[in-house]
Amino acid sequence: GKSTCVRLASAIATAADKVAGVTSTDFVRVGQDILDQGDYSGPGGARMLLRDQRLEVAFLEVARGGILRRGLALQRAQAALITNVAADHLGQYGINTVAALTEAKFSVFRTLAEGGVLVLNADDEGLVRHALGLAEEVVHRGITISWFSLTPNNPCITEAQTNHLPCAWLEDHSLWYFDGSSSQLIIDVRDVPITMGGAARYNIQNALGVLCLCFAFALPVESVRRGLTNFHSNPQDNPGRGNEFQVDGARVFVDFAHNPHSISALSETMKRIPARRRILMLGHAGDRSDGEICELTAGACALAPDYVVITEEPDYLRGRNDGDVSEVIRKECLRLGLNETQLKFSANPLLGTECAMNLLQPGDLALLLVHSHRDEVIKLLTRGH
Repeated sequence: GKSTCVRLASAIATAADKVAGVTSTDFVRVGQDILDQGDYSGPGGARMLLRDQRLEVAFLEVARGGILRRGLALQRAQAALITNVAADHLGQYGINTVAALTEAKFSVFRTLAEGGVLVLNADDEGLVRHALGLAEEVVHRGITISWFSLTPNNPCITEAQTNHLPCAWLEDHSLWYFDGSSSQLIIDVRDVPITMGGAARYNIQNALGVLCLCFAFALPVESVRRGLTNFHSNPQDNPGRGNEFQVDGARVFVDFAHNPHSISALSETMKRIPARRRILMLGHAGDRSDGEICELTAGACALAPDYVVITEEPDYLRGRNDGDVSEVIRKECLRLGLNETQLKFSANPLLGTECAMNLLQPGDLALLLVHSHRDEVIKLLTRGH
């Protein structure tokens, strides 16, 4: 959820009449001007953004790879947000366990200036455990931890309220915020478009984390509400993340999800949306092990698809031969109970999208996991079928 969070935070800051800047895995942007496109989730993107004289508030996406390869770009951040930590990319750069990955992601804690705010997901047990180990340093540096949770009775939330510390939570379809002295209903979750009426639990968590982040910047509550209300899952606001299209009476969703945690969460969300039939398109990068590819496939198939379009990822072979990854996916789909007639194959995601569109009928739902050819896929879906 890192890209979604920085973009949503930027939308809120913009609603507060600030010139907001963003670095992400897709681009560097100041206001509405994109300075450059590409993966700028490392310190290079941060330097490019922070040198722009127009900038008033910056939201930097910081990826695991950038942290481990090149470190962080600054040491006096006002606030930092860690959304979650899940088993992904283990075995790379000496990170072999989730605990080690958690420690790496907590590097953003080191960037906080004295008196800064660390926003953490109270529903992630690993984050909670690691934060407990930092308790003494948190006090010494005057850092405030702002917790958020999907439940009001999460122990971190109740403890924060007892200790007059900021926190946020979901209760009765609404997002609430406690500023240290009083609680305030911020918005009905069904008025936040990226939550898909509350079905996308992961985006409820993202919204909670971002509102804590924005209150750490002392942005007005009305601006927070406007930003949450006006930010949509479309290619303009949040390219590649839950983008929805209407094609011949069917609903088509495009997402960049590429790890087990995000794919599983997305599939479970799509499963909650009523549909006549469900169509899934997926492919994976070749640097994943067969076991990881099977895990990713199983997570995607939580959608309970009627058809699966298995696509090659020619830009991400990464040492494998053509067809190797597709064969692993095919075998896993069969193991999960699908039959050969439910499986279709394509040479790349654009051709896979065309295949999925040919299967669509009114009332269907399609989830397309698109890792390359995204712009071409979006153009194709925008034109319709």
